[in-house]
This record gives sequence, C-alpha cells and structure tokens, in this order.
Amino acid sequence: MLVVGLSAGQIAWAVLPETKAMGWMSVVFLGVLGAVLGGLGIGLLLNDGRGTPSYFHPVGIAGSVAGTLMLVGLCHLVRHRVG
Repeated sequence: MLVVGLSAGQIAWAVLPETKAMGWMSVVFLGVLGAVLGGLGIGLLLNDGRGTPSYFHPVGIAGSVAGTLMLVGLCHLVRHRVG
C-alpha cells in the first residue's frame, strides 16, 4: 500500500499544478491516505467474495490515484477558502 500511495502521490504531483505549492511530503502523505481510501472504496465496490483486505487488484491502483487526486483537490479547495 505504501508503494502504491507513493506512486499515486507522484502522479498527483505531475498532473495537478496546485501540488507544486503544497510541497513534496504533503503530496506523498495525501498519496498514501488516498491509496488507503481509494483502495478501500474500490474494494467495497468490487467485492468478489475473496474477503481478504490485502488482495491485490489492478483496479485498486486506479482507485488509489483517484482517491489521491480527490484529496489533493479537496486540500487545495480548503486552503484557498480558509486563507
């Protein structure tokens, strides 16, 4: 999960221009958190009866990237509303 989160953070860093102002460590943290949330969401949607939370599914990577992009966007929105 950590490697997927780091990869998702790197993708968000490359895709979203607002991540440049956040700093690398913030994006990595949001990448790991987005991987957990996105992977959990995809796991709930694709419940195939295996029941093991550590089961690797390729679609989980897309969910991790999507979760990271949503968290980065939400963080950017909150930062601009507050300050």
